[in-house]
Amino acid sequence: MTRPLGRGLSRVCRWVGAAFLIFLAVELLCNIWIRFLSSDEAFLKYASLAQICRGERPLEYCVNVPFGLYPVPGYEQDNNRINAQGFRGEELTIPKPDDLFLIACLGGSSTYDEGVNDSSKTYPARLQAELRQQGWRVEVVNAGTPGWCSRETLLNYATRVMYLDPDLLILYHGINDLLWRCVWPPEKYRSDYVDPHLIYPEFMVRTLLKDLACIRIPLIALGRAYSPSELWAGSEPEFWGVNVATFVLQHVEGTYPSGIFEHVSLQQIFEANSPLYYQRNLENLVIMADHRGTGVLLASFGLDNISFEQLVGEDKGQFYYGLDQMNDAVRAVAETTPAHFFDFAAVMPDKQEYWADWVHNSEAGAAEKARLFADYVIENRLIPQRFRQPDSEVVVE
Repeated sequence: MTRPLGRGLSRVCRWVGAAFLIFLAVELLCNIWIRFLSSDEAFLKYASLAQICRGERPLEYCVNVPFGLYPVPGYEQDNNRINAQGFRGEELTIPKPDDLFLIACLGGSSTYDEGVNDSSKTYPARLQAELRQQGWRVEVVNAGTPGWCSRETLLNYATRVMYLDPDLLILYHGINDLLWRCVWPPEKYRSDYVDPHLIYPEFMVRTLLKDLACIRIPLIALGRAYSPSELWAGSEPEFWGVNVATFVLQHVEGTYPSGIFEHVSLQQIFEANSPLYYQRNLENLVIMADHRGTGVLLASFGLDNISFEQLVGEDKGQFYYGLDQMNDAVRAVAETTPAHFFDFAAVMPDKQEYWADWVHNSEAGAAEKARLFADYVIENRLIPQRFRQPDSEVVVE
C-alpha cells in the first residue's frame, strides 16, 4: 500500500508544481503587460499601488498625506507640464523681482483646469497672457490641484504659496467643499472633512490579492475591486459618503431616488450641513494673507447650467440651493474682511462650448474666464500702477 500512496503523493506534487509554474508565468506576463505594453490609461487602472508609487510611468499626481492628491514636480507629457515647485505650468521667477507683480490662483480642479490638456492654455496661464498683453508686469501661478477643498488650499498657502511672496491671491472654490457637505447623518460632517471611522480608502490598503497582477486585473475588470489610482470622484461610496456625484449619477442612470435619497433629499442634507467650515477656511486664509500684505480676490463658483440641467432635470433646484449657499458664504467673507468679491458665476456666459463638462471649462472657456478675471482685476485696480509697462514695452503674446 505504501507504493501506490507514494505514487499518488508524487503525482499531486507534480500537479501542484506545474500549477505553481503556470501561476508564476501568468503573473510574469501580466506584469510585463502592465509595465511595458499597456496604455497609460490601462496602467493607471490595473497597476498596483507599489508600481504607481515607484513611478514606473510618469504620473501627473501622487498621493501626499496632508494634501491628498499632489502635482508631481517635473512632470511633463506632450503639452502638459508641472514645474519644479509642483505648480502646473512654466518655471517661476524665484526669487520674485521687485518690479514683478505675482498672482497665485488657488483652488481645485477648476483652477488647475482639468478640462484643459495644455498647461499653457489653462485659465491661470491665459490670465497671465491677458494681463501682460494689456501692459502689466505680472506672473501668474497655477496653485490649484484636482480634488482640493478650501482645507487643502489653506494648507497650500501656509506651507507653499506664501513663500513665493505673492501680491494677490485669487480663490476659486466651491464644488469640492459642496461634495463634503453632502454626507449623512449630520454627525459625519466634520470641520476637517474626515470620517474618523474610515481614515483609509479601501483602494489604498495593500493586500496580497492586490499585489498579484493576475488576480488584481480580473477583479478590477469585473468591478470587484477598486483601482489604486481611483483617488477621486466618489468611486468608493463607503468612504466618500453620499455626494453630489451620486445625485447626478442616479439621475443619469434613472435610479433616483435610491439609497440614502429614499430617506432624505439633497436639499435636506444641505440644510442640515451648513457651509460654516468653508466660510471659516476662507476667512482664515484672508486673515493670513492680509497679515502679510497680500491682497485676496474671492469669486463665486460657476458651472455649465445647460448641461447640468439636462442631467438632473426638475431636481436641479436641490443642487442650486446648496451651491447658492456656498456662493453666499464667499460673498459674506468679502463683506467682513479686506477681500474683494467677483461674482464670476453671474457673468460667465451660458455657452456649452466654454465647458468640457458641467464643472470644468474647456480651452475656450479658460480664455473667457481669464478675460473676465483680468477685467475685474484691472477695473478694480488690484495691480498698482507702478507694475504697468510703458506702451512701447508692451509685448503681445
